[in-house]
Amino acid sequence: MEHEDPAAGDSLLGPQPTHQEEALAALAHALGIVTSFIGPGIVYFVNRDKSTFIRFHALQAAVFQLAIAILITISNTVHILQGGIFFLGIVVANFAFALMAASAANKGEWYEIPYVGPWVSTKLGM
Repeated sequence: MEHEDPAAGDSLLGPQPTHQEEALAALAHALGIVTSFIGPGIVYFVNRDKSTFIRFHALQAAVFQLAIAILITISNTVHILQGGIFFLGIVVANFAFALMAASAANKGEWYEIPYVGPWVSTKLGM
């Protein structure tokens, strides 16, 4: 879901993000692939008061990566019986959603990862 009004030039949640805000939001998603929820969490805590755009994307990335970490833990338990297919699906989904979100953030878009994005929007009062 995107919160953008192209006719107005601004998003429905405020002015268009700056290139630096877009880059930091994209970085939060990209860091999640390598650092799990730690990297996005750091981006969130360091920048949460600077920009709604960064706050949304960094928190969304952190929550998504925490969910991925929980699923991987479950997968490791199930792995003995299922041969790793569940784990592979989680890894592919992680890369796909993190890269889509990073790309959207880098373009200044308010992309919401399914299930996680709407929850984060609600928690942030957006």
